[in-house]
Amino acid sequence: MNKKILIYRNCPLCDSKIAQLKYKRNYDLNELKGDENLFSARRERKKKAYEHNTFLQCSDCDMIYANPIINPSIVEKLYNQSKFNYSDEQKNIQRSYGSLLKIAEKYIKNKGNLLDIGAGNGFFMLEALNQGYNQVQGIEPSKHAVVLADSRVKKNIINDILRPNQLKKDYFDAISIFQTIDHIENPNEILSICNKALKKDGLMLVISHDVESFSARFMGEKSPIFDIEHTQLFSRKTISKILEKNGFKVLEIVNISNTYALEYWIKLSPVPKLIKTFLKKIFDFTGLSSMQITIKPGNFGIIARKI
Repeated sequence: MNKKILIYRNCPLCDSKIAQLKYKRNYDLNELKGDENLFSARRERKKKAYEHNTFLQCSDCDMIYANPIINPSIVEKLYNQSKFNYSDEQKNIQRSYGSLLKIAEKYIKNKGNLLDIGAGNGFFMLEALNQGYNQVQGIEPSKHAVVLADSRVKKNIINDILRPNQLKKDYFDAISIFQTIDHIENPNEILSICNKALKKDGLMLVISHDVESFSARFMGEKSPIFDIEHTQLFSRKTISKILEKNGFKVLEIVNISNTYALEYWIKLSPVPKLIKTFLKKIFDFTGLSSMQITIKPGNFGIIARKI
């Protein structure tokens, strides 16, 4: 059973087989059955740590990656049935993602066609239209997310994962992949596909968790970034290397701020459920639950150009 579910691999950055154990898998494989929320973004954690696969650190390039990973054919089905359950925080996330798009204005040559990979319900596609892009397209595996998409962009979202030969060559002025590159079995393949689909000097926009951030180092295995959805976790060094490996020049790396309601930050925290419930009651009573808090939790944005 395990051999069918789990797939072993080398380092996704340098292909090395030599690595050190960081964290062991902390869930039973039977948990993959019947839980439609297991691969739903920003789900509420059931334990002190999110369910995650075994994580290793490459001895040659320091890349942190899951090995073994769940068979991609199983993962595809889990993503297809996953739920878009963070619509309450959509505006705040759209603002965070939009901040990177604004920074990219000084590098973009033409606000023509933008593709968003892992588009959810298309909220960033709407942001791109608001910032002056002429046409937007999206790719999103969750059926539920696409159903919830705004009518202005819904018809432009492909309900699927990104596959070879799916995109027009030399077509897009910009491609965004936000909090998605760490979910992919083979990031080299995806970046290669994106490179071919971009026009000359087109921009690749990436937002990712920083595995070397203070929060990740302080919380360790209890950090939300160690999650069953994540197949690799990047640092600034490793994200730069993999982009350069696939035909991109990194132009700028910035810290990304996130603004969420206080009750949402508590939801993401690793404290026991009993304490979360107690804190929620206090903040609900005092009216502080909806208070907006802006912090830099440990995400970076990367702007890179096709070369």
